[in-house]
Order: sequence, then structure tokens, then C-alpha cells
Amino acid sequence: FINPVNRWPPSVGFLLLGGVSVFLLTQFYYLVRDKIPIPLLWRNISYIGSDAYDLYLTHLLILILFSRLTLYTTDNIYLLLAGFAVLFLLSVILSSLNFSYSASIFHLPVELSGARRYKVKKRYILSVIILLVFLHISFQKNPSASQYGNIVTESEVAAVLESIGRILPIERRGQDFTVSINRQWFLKSDTSARQKDSLVIKVETEAVETATSQYTYTYEIQDTDVYGQISEIIDTDYFQLVKLDHLPVGIYDLIVARIQKGKPETIQTFTIYISEPLYVAWSLDWEGFNIPQTALAQVDSLSVRHHALPVSHFINPAIFLSPATDAEKRNFADWLNNRAYMYGDEIALHLHMFTNLVAYAGIALKTEPVWGYATGDGYDVPITAYSRDELRLLFKAAFRLFADYNLPPPVGFRSGGWFMNTELFEILEESGFSYDSSGRDNTKWNNRLSSGWNLTASTRPYYPSRQDINATADNDFTVLEVPNNGGNTFERGPQALISAFRANYKGGIMPQKQALVYLSHPDWAEREFTAIDSVLTEIDTSLFSLDKGPVVYLSLYDIYELWK
Repeated sequence: FINPVNRWPPSVGFLLLGGVSVFLLTQFYYLVRDKIPIPLLWRNISYIGSDAYDLYLTHLLILILFSRLTLYTTDNIYLLLAGFAVLFLLSVILSSLNFSYSASIFHLPVELSGARRYKVKKRYILSVIILLVFLHISFQKNPSASQYGNIVTESEVAAVLESIGRILPIERRGQDFTVSINRQWFLKSDTSARQKDSLVIKVETEAVETATSQYTYTYEIQDTDVYGQISEIIDTDYFQLVKLDHLPVGIYDLIVARIQKGKPETIQTFTIYISEPLYVAWSLDWEGFNIPQTALAQVDSLSVRHHALPVSHFINPAIFLSPATDAEKRNFADWLNNRAYMYGDEIALHLHMFTNLVAYAGIALKTEPVWGYATGDGYDVPITAYSRDELRLLFKAAFRLFADYNLPPPVGFRSGGWFMNTELFEILEESGFSYDSSGRDNTKWNNRLSSGWNLTASTRPYYPSRQDINATADNDFTVLEVPNNGGNTFERGPQALISAFRANYKGGIMPQKQALVYLSHPDWAEREFTAIDSVLTEIDTSLFSLDKGPVVYLSLYDIYELWK
């Protein structure tokens, strides 16, 4: 909010710094201009100030055209300065194509608009003509296209509101009244900001003055102590806010009645579901080979498609030692931070023992054992092959690389190949990690090495025992295990992943809270993201935000906060 480095959304510090800088620069300009009379210099500087908006627009236009015509990039400072000079010169020339009374480096000897106070620049006329030509071509190619809007139906509005997570009231109409409630699903132990634990009942009457009404309206949740009169009155409508946080998990009938001359009449009945939550997290393991650029837009698209889905990013810091340019690496880090702001994403740590990362940490390289394909780059050497002291150096190196690219210190961890043992858990505890998400079912890679786990799809988060990381005990670790119990899209197809969801949620209410964690790899996004899209589409049908069930999308850190 205050940090001037936060350019978008602009922080107060950034706006203040910009305003003060412009003010000081303006004062300096007027001071120096009077002291050093160089007419040509000051005329050009005045032009830049007078025509700044046009320069800005043409500058952007040229950059957009350049990006569409070529993918050339460079980090050579001399080429950068030369390119900027050419871009600036082109911007000046284009923004100077105007009439003789406008700010300009030069003027055209043409005057089309006559002696009027307000005149239109030629390029604006040209822009309108081009726009009209494109519209004409568009209409010719698509006769059904229209410059007028279509009528939007009520069902289409409902679909749009549902897609952004807003719930329409559940209404039941009678002859002279309408009864509605705000939602049917309520979560018992969810203390997050997403929780909505109050039922709102509304009775709309038709043109009957409440002061002279012959009816009294009541509500009752059967077999509970929740009942009373609907007493808040606004115009001809009755409202009641009902707290449900003390009711146990269950399915209840809400009865709304009206009383006339002492005789009650049930006018509507609703089903109310009070459930424990099922938290679902989608996590990404960024392996560290390179930055898969196309995956970034795909992640954004999936978040939009699936109701502002947050993502837990497990970043291998070797990605910042990869062949990608420094600009690409910083853009990637900015993208991660922006998503954390927009969607509540988390940035956690993932480690494959790449040779460049091991060398950066100052550790002697190991090439054995291997669990994968013996590629020779360290990717498939398990982290558990390294000693306690080597792991300490490795984590310190990882934290440095995160800091170098303005990423927050990670508090979540997942090891490459899901490898884990008690010694690594001790290092995580010592290094200040809050949770691990390496846990999974029993797997032996290529009949060589086992990752050390023996969990199931229904395993809940737990604090592992110091004697057995697959169990919990009194002397357990302080690092919470949030297992990758949903499976991953590299090994399994959509149906197997959906089966993990159904193993945890069979419909109806949840008797106890649970967490389900899925994993995908952006490095193989073309194959894996299609699978997770199908899985999330199935899970969307039970979302709490849409009042369809007990499922809440969260990051793994949010799950840790609600579970610890």
C-alpha cells in the first residue's frame, strides 16, 4: 500500500513519488530555461510536454505493432538505447502529423478545417475512416453481427452472476407473496473470510401495507431451537437474519409460515445443509528446466474458468539459473506476485537437485542414486541423498534466489519426486517451514527407489511422527503434512483424479473437514492442463461459493492456516 515499488495497482508511495518527481522536474525546467537561452533545445522540450499524450499513444502503437511483427528481444544496453532512440523518433514524427496550430516539431502546409476554435487532427480523421472500413468488412463477413446489443434474458444474467461466484436468491412464489433465502449451504468450521454463517429470510408481499396487514410471518428450522417471527419490516417486505453457527452438521427443513387469526399456514419449505468443508487446492510444480511461457496464460485462463481459483506455486529456484533471459525471469516473478495479489496465490518451494542449483549452493554434486531416467543433470537425484549440512546450504541458496527476484520467503515445501525422510523433516522444521506437501501413496520409481510415503486419497492433514512420517504421535513434528492426496496429472488421467475427489466427497454433507490437493506441471501444460480442467469442471458442481456444496478452493497455505 505504501511501498513506492508497487507500480500496479499503484501504491500511495508510487503516486506520491511520481507527483513529487514531476513537480521538481517542472521547476527545474523553468529555472534552467531562463538561465541558459538555447531556443532550439527548449522548443523541442516544450513540444514533448505539450504533445505528451500523443507521444504516449503513438509510442504504444509502435511497440504493439513491433511485438506483433517480431519476437526479437535483447539485453544489450547499446541496442536497447538505439532502439529507444528510433522508437522515440518515429513517435515524434507520427505525433507531429497535425494542423498548424497544434504542438509539433514540424507543420504540414495544409489547413482543412477553416478558422474554428476547435479543430480535428488529420490522424484522428484517418483513424475513424480505418475503423469504419474494418467495421464494414466485419459486417460483410458476419451478417449476423450488429452494432446494436441483444436482449439479455434473466437466465443469461443468472449464468453470468454464477460464473463470478455471486449467488442469486432462492425464490418460491405464492399467490400474493414471494419467499426467498440467501443460500442453502452453510459451513460449520470454516473461519475463513469465505464463510457465510447467517441465513437471510425475505417475504415479499404484493401491495399490502405492513402496518395494516392481517398476517404475521414466522420461520422454524424443524427439530431445532431455531424459530421465531420474521420481524424486520421495510415497506411491504419482511426480513429476518438467522444465525446457524450453533447447529450441528446435518440436513434441515426450514418452514416459513404465516398466521391469520391465530391459524398458522405453511407457505414455503426449504432444505438447509450444514456441512464441514472440503478444501480443494490446485498446486503447480515448476520443475526448473526453463520458464514455460505459454503456461502462464493457461493458468490465468483456468483461474477465470473455475471461479477465481487460487493456485499454490511450488517454485524450483533453479528456474532462476535456467537459460531464460533475466527479463523473462523477472517477468515471471512479477506474474507470480501479481497473481498472489489478484487470486490469493501462494509461492512455495520445490526442489529438484539440478547441477546448476547444487553448484550455486556450493555443494558437491551427486549423480547417484537416481529415481528417474538418469539424465545426468541432477533432476532425478533424490534430495534425501544429500547430508544435513548440505541441505542447510541448499535451503539458504534457495532463499537467496527467491529474494533476488522479489519473491516472499517460502513457508511451504514439496520435494522433487515426493522424496522425504525424518532428517529432511527436521531441516524443514529448523528452516522455519510451516507445512510440507510431499506426502502421497506408495510409489516405487522405475522399480528403483521409493519416495517413503504410504498415504491414501482420504488422508487428512496431520503432524508426522518423528519415528514414522506416515503416522502421527505425541512427539510429532511442528511442520504440518498437507498430502498431495488427489494425485497428479502427469501420472493419472481425469477419471482417476475425479475418483480421488469422490473418495472424499460422495455428495450431501461432509461429516468432518477434509483437504484434497492436486498437482500439475507447467512444463507439460499442453497435456496436463487439459486433464485438470476436466477435474475442476467436475468439482465446480459442488462449490460452496455457488451454493452447490461444501467445496472451497484455497491455497495450501490457507489450508494450513485453517488446520494448524
